[in-house]
Amino acid sequence: MAGKAVLSLAPVPATSDLHYVGLQPTDFTDTNIFFVSPNLTYNPATGTLLVGGVQYRNAGSTTNGLPRSASTFIDQTYVQSVTQGRLTDVNPFSVTITPSSANSRIVVFVNWFGEHQTVASWDAVYGLKRNGGVIGPALNPGNRNNGMAMAANSYYTGTGNDDSTPEALSFHYLDTPATVEPVTYQLTVFTSTAALTLYTNRTAGDLANATDYERGTSSIIAIEVAQ
Repeated sequence: MAGKAVLSLAPVPATSDLHYVGLQPTDFTDTNIFFVSPNLTYNPATGTLLVGGVQYRNAGSTTNGLPRSASTFIDQTYVQSVTQGRLTDVNPFSVTITPSSANSRIVVFVNWFGEHQTVASWDAVYGLKRNGGVIGPALNPGNRNNGMAMAANSYYTGTGNDDSTPEALSFHYLDTPATVEPVTYQLTVFTSTAALTLYTNRTAGDLANATDYERGTSSIIAIEVAQ
């Protein structure tokens, strides 16, 4: 919200140059108010000071003006089936944020740790939904798999380490939801080649007390960016 404020001066000075009142950002106690090219104009006839170039922080919390953010940190292990040819939500990779302005943009960061098993892991494509609708798809994909990113595969099916060496996925996306209502971002996975099993924060084998099987953590983060 941008605007101007009128301050009354008493008594009324005779001339503006002799009784100039200078306001600094430190004179305002509301931490959400800041100056954009401050413009201060004194009117001696009315005894008022017109303060321009004052703006209220739209993107941020009501207490400190910092950008809003939300995150889901995942330290538990999950195992789920991915059906061939069906877009599947990756559990529990969702995060909800409420933009403070319809002009705000949201940056979504995804970091997944885990492993695919067994066939078609190299064909698994990841993407995002916003409030249930796919965002950021590829143009004119035809019958090709499409999305935002693919995991870096380690060992393919049939090798000695294809159930004990994790894979990793990391990507980000800049979105413009154009709303001040809550927005939920959900990580998705799709493969058209064959069904697969998705292991999150663990390897497929996951043998206890075995030093060559790894576990990890994952996250999805949404940060509001003021336009």
